[in-house]
Amino acid sequence: MLVGIIIGLVYALGALVGLSVAVVSALMYQSSAPYVPLALIGAQEVLVVALILIPLLYTGFDRTLSPELFSPFLAPSKKLGNSLLIAALFPVWWLFFLLLSLAPLAAWIVVGEPLLAVISVFGSLLGFAITWMLSRALGAKLGSYFRERRGKRELVSTIGALLLLTVGVFAGVGSNYLASLQINWMAIFQTIYQVLQFVPLFSAFTLPLLAQSSSWLLAVVVFVVNLALLVLLYFWYHRELAFAMHGRAEGGVRQINRPQQVAKTATKQSHSHPLVMADRFAHLGLSPASSAIAARSWRYWFKDSRYSMSLPAIIMLDVLAVITARSDFMKIDDGTTLAPFYFFIVYGSLLLGISLMTTVSLDSTALWHQVVAGVPGKTDLLGRVVAAFAWQLPLNLIALIVLPMLVPQVSSVLLAVLVFAFWLSGASAGIFAGGNWVLAVKSPKAGAFSNEGAGHQFFQALMMIAISIVSMILAIPPVALYFALANFVPTLTWLSVVFSLLWGVGSLWLAITSGGKALSRKYPYFLEKLRSWPGHTP
Repeated sequence: MLVGIIIGLVYALGALVGLSVAVVSALMYQSSAPYVPLALIGAQEVLVVALILIPLLYTGFDRTLSPELFSPFLAPSKKLGNSLLIAALFPVWWLFFLLLSLAPLAAWIVVGEPLLAVISVFGSLLGFAITWMLSRALGAKLGSYFRERRGKRELVSTIGALLLLTVGVFAGVGSNYLASLQINWMAIFQTIYQVLQFVPLFSAFTLPLLAQSSSWLLAVVVFVVNLALLVLLYFWYHRELAFAMHGRAEGGVRQINRPQQVAKTATKQSHSHPLVMADRFAHLGLSPASSAIAARSWRYWFKDSRYSMSLPAIIMLDVLAVITARSDFMKIDDGTTLAPFYFFIVYGSLLLGISLMTTVSLDSTALWHQVVAGVPGKTDLLGRVVAAFAWQLPLNLIALIVLPMLVPQVSSVLLAVLVFAFWLSGASAGIFAGGNWVLAVKSPKAGAFSNEGAGHQFFQALMMIAISIVSMILAIPPVALYFALANFVPTLTWLSVVFSLLWGVGSLWLAITSGGKALSRKYPYFLEKLRSWPGHTP
């Protein structure tokens, strides 16, 4: 954690230096100097929204500071609540926001407004405090909600991660597109600020603008209203703390009133569905042990957000590939480059294959049953691969049909070669790594972005880099064959698709066999190692 905090602080300071360079560059042009504080206030407003939403989303992901975890040991008290509030300040994004809160201070001083610089410090710190308190209060409220409705946690986790992926994936293309439009963005921002001046929380950051326009009475009113909001949020947080730790009585009453329905639902979820799925996988020729493991892995892929997030992530990369190929603002000279399209396809296929490693590394507790029962490692890995391919293969086939229809200038043969080569190569490297190095990454019920019970994260990062390099090397022969045939015998390029499939299946079978042997050989070591991991119990 200490290393992570240090790295995060270095990143935050680097970002602050970059922001300072941008401010100095803008100040070199006298016409843009008055807009620099306005731009910094806009950055603060955006961060306010992000820092309210992100901790709320993390309520579904990470329960490290959840009041519920302290319920067996401590009673809800003001001292405990204040301690949790202070502890919540240490994540890097809050420290970075605190640094950014002070950035307008330098900007107002440079433009020759020392009084407004002092006011900006008070306004920024007040807005920072309200954002921090609102985030914790809403987090405690959601904590009590999820305590009674545990099934909703995974739903919120998945939806939240999907939103974050959407923003992250489309931010680059969206900013490029917006920059290409001839729009007076500064005028729009000024209009938005005029509205936000009357909205609690956001108005705290606009105090310098009110003072600049000599609206001193309004500035005092805004300051008092925001200060009152901070106090109300503080008391609301402590009120919700007890409910977040011990829940509400209504949840137990509801279950008492419908015991038969609860028992029926639990029986159906815990027995019927896995048995049906195991029978379906057995029809493919798998052994009973592999069929059972495949059924369990299938359930994880679609019930656990740690796995299910790979599906929307791949779909987003395909959508982004289509956008980059068809958008006018991505054109270079007179033609549209397909390099970004193929990049996103290769990247998505590679990630899709490597995700097979998560069936072992993320759910390391699933190995308890196989270790105790003495299931061969090859049988274990084969079941996990079949469960993953049951949804990954149809997804790839749909992409190979739909993408050429949306982007006609794409070569269908090259697209198929790239998809199968990188997907199967990534799967081979991922499943081999999963059989040799089982990592304590997350606890069984942790969310998609949780750090709960995590360990060996630095080693995992190095392993992901190594797996990506090995996967790309494995994908070279099919891709090289395609370009060789395209140059010398264009009519036979379809042979590269066949070779890509055969090459990928062969490397995958070799990975299952060798990785399975290693897994069987290391069962005693894994059993001893699993006992020491937090959140991992038999």
